[in-house]
Amino acid sequence: MGWSLAAACALLVGCGVVYWWIEPRTPTFVDGLWLAFVTASTIGYGDVVPTTHASRIFSVFVVLLGFAVLANHFERSNLPEKIAQVLPPGQ
Repeated sequence: MGWSLAAACALLVGCGVVYWWIEPRTPTFVDGLWLAFVTASTIGYGDVVPTTHASRIFSVFVVLLGFAVLANHFERSNLPEKIAQVLPPGQ
């Protein structure tokens, strides 16, 4: 679990660097990291949005990456088995 969290954080930092580089509305690395986090988590506050074609295309990649990280977490957490233990048989 530790290595997957480290990999997810590294990917998020990498996406923040790319946003900082390709998006003119993210003048600092922190702004790029914020946009990467908000996009990967699909929250989308709207305070910073991708404005160039390159950053919009990259946002699709970041959203899919966020879904992949979330799916990996749920797969490793044995969620279906935990739900089956809580629900009564036959449901």
